[in-house]
Amino acid sequence: MKLKVCGMRYDDNIQAIAAIKPDYMNLEISKTLSALIPDEFVKISESGIRSVSDIKSLQPYGYKGFLIGENFMKTENPGAAAADFINLLNA
Repeated sequence: MKLKVCGMRYDDNIQAIAAIKPDYMNLEISKTLSALIPDEFVKISESGIRSVSDIKSLQPYGYKGFLIGENFMKTENPGAAAADFINLLNA
């Protein structure tokens, strides 16, 4: 069986727009685009995730994987922040 994966990451142009208009880079983009990804693909959301509630809001749209980096790197201890986040997600 061949695994098909589709990652949803906003490009630099969208991030540049988001710097000017912060509400532009939101999860609604991933939600809207999810309908364009065939069901046989594993959907991965790679941008704009900052909280457990963000992940939970994307799951009904078929997202199974999430890339969360910047959120943790801004903390004093990224490893501990990631562990806390995972514990909250699994609670």
